[in-house]
Amino acid sequence: MKTFRVAILLCGLAAVLALTAAFVRADVAERGSGASEAALGDGYSQRGIRVTGTGQATKPPNLATVNLGVQVTADSVTDALQQANASLDAVLAVLPLYGVSDADTQTSYFNINPQYRYTPDNERVLAGYQVTNHLRIKTRDMDGIGALITDVVKAGGNATQVNGIDFSIEDTDALVRIAQAAAVSRATAQAEELARLTGVRLGKPVYISQGIGGSPSPRLQYGAEFARDVYEASTPINVGELEVSVTVEALFAIEY
Repeated sequence: MKTFRVAILLCGLAAVLALTAAFVRADVAERGSGASEAALGDGYSQRGIRVTGTGQATKPPNLATVNLGVQVTADSVTDALQQANASLDAVLAVLPLYGVSDADTQTSYFNINPQYRYTPDNERVLAGYQVTNHLRIKTRDMDGIGALITDVVKAGGNATQVNGIDFSIEDTDALVRIAQAAAVSRATAQAEELARLTGVRLGKPVYISQGIGGSPSPRLQYGAEFARDVYEASTPINVGELEVSVTVEALFAIEY
């Protein structure tokens, strides 16, 4: 009787172990199947036709930022400052004549530096003081920039410095939209052509990104020689055109 009970207990234990093992195998199989499906889904989401299209739009600039000012060297700091102030006041008087308001005029740099020279014995001695006062001005009169610079230099004299002109477009939204439409059109045309060549049906875009760039602004610079020679004629300034570029990257699905 005892032997029979032991046998029954052993058979029951074996059945429980077998059932547990079956559940474990089923759970592992389910987990493995789910991971495979997820991996397939991730990989499938990257399938498609990937293209890039670039569009450009150009327009003449409507804003010029001019960096100008005066620089004076004199024996004393007081003399240098007074001469620089007088030259800059003369320059400032010209600006309203060309529609440059106070809001479009800003001091960009001011500096007072002692100047030294070296004797034949290599001894450094004080030679004077240099005062530099620069402005950043904005003008929207593209046709009058040359005359503006000419009159500024005449007013400031040999102390005048023109350190550069930057051209830009104040509102580029409309230009960006034009370039954007061209970029999307080119990207779509590429995708359609690739689908035709490979014999597949083109689906909708599932991913789109864009980057916006532009051509660098022309920069002009003048020095002291220009200030001495400018009196004869109005300064020729060519504003040219500026370009806005939009690049679109798109991933189109393939329909099955």
